[in-house]
Amino acid sequence: MKRNAVPTKWHKLDNNANLFPVIANKRVTNVFRLTAVLTRPVQPALLQSALEQTLPYFPAFDVRLRHGLFWSYLETNRAVPRVRPEEDSPCRYIDPVQNERYLFRILYHGCRVHLETFHALTDGTGALRFLKAVCYRYCMLADPDAFTPAQRATPFGT
Repeated sequence: MKRNAVPTKWHKLDNNANLFPVIANKRVTNVFRLTAVLTRPVQPALLQSALEQTLPYFPAFDVRLRHGLFWSYLETNRAVPRVRPEEDSPCRYIDPVQNERYLFRILYHGCRVHLETFHALTDGTGALRFLKAVCYRYCMLADPDAFTPAQRATPFGT
């Protein structure tokens, strides 16, 4: 499923981010992880919906890494990211081909939601805001009666 309505834009990597794609491999992954622990086991279909609804508000995450003649850059990704169960070791290399070209992945296991992201994409603050937004949307989808109408009107409970 493609999202063709999104115009293709590109963003230049900053000086530090230019270094990460060059040195990243299966031994040096340059991936970090944030985890949210919920009170009930994760429902994968709701988590997928929460991710799809949240991603348009975070265009910095809706990109893929491309390599130009002299530099690397980020370009709008039209694929749909998929949430996956946690099956491998934490912070393993993000293979763009297996991950719809996204530089992050959302994993779940039991009551935990994990965000693993490539360092060239964001820092810890941006990753934390994105994970909080996905979890807020997930909780809103899982138990809408727990939120007031005012809380439901705001996208991420700011």
